[in-house]
Amino acid sequence: MRLASVLLAPAAVLALSACGSEREGTMQTEDGEVAYEISENGEQTNVRLNGEDGEVTVDTGANVKPDLPDGLAVYPGAKVTSASNVGMGEAAGALVSMESGDAPEKIVGWYKDKARAAGYEIETEVSTDALRIVSGKTADGREFNVVANGDDSPTTVQLTAGRGL
Repeated sequence: MRLASVLLAPAAVLALSACGSEREGTMQTEDGEVAYEISENGEQTNVRLNGEDGEVTVDTGANVKPDLPDGLAVYPGAKVTSASNVGMGEAAGALVSMESGDAPEKIVGWYKDKARAAGYEIETEVSTDALRIVSGKTADGREFNVVANGDDSPTTVQLTAGRGL
């Protein structure tokens, strides 16, 4: 299952569930038929997809503990607004949305230091007036990407990290 399908299929399933549709069933994707099951526990939603290429799991919500690779963490003092853990076979990762009172350059600097200490090679750095982006990967296939936008207060932060996604 391609990454686009992995990310788009759960979004489609969540949209269906919001409209009052079934909590389990099948749907057609460009990669073939996918069976889905949705469960909710308070503010957490769990989606399970099964297709020709195997199972994909997505756990999402404001109270989900992000499954981040060793060496990376939620930014200190940041408020997590949403977290999603994705797993598909050997591939796994997390997407964490946060808010912080710190400036984007301070946040990205902290992530660069943490990533380098954990063995990541920084591959991309982008800076504009209010936006900072940094990404990198390790020799063993772990990757991360941080986007910090300080256009508004608080600064919004998106951290994506994992392996094989």
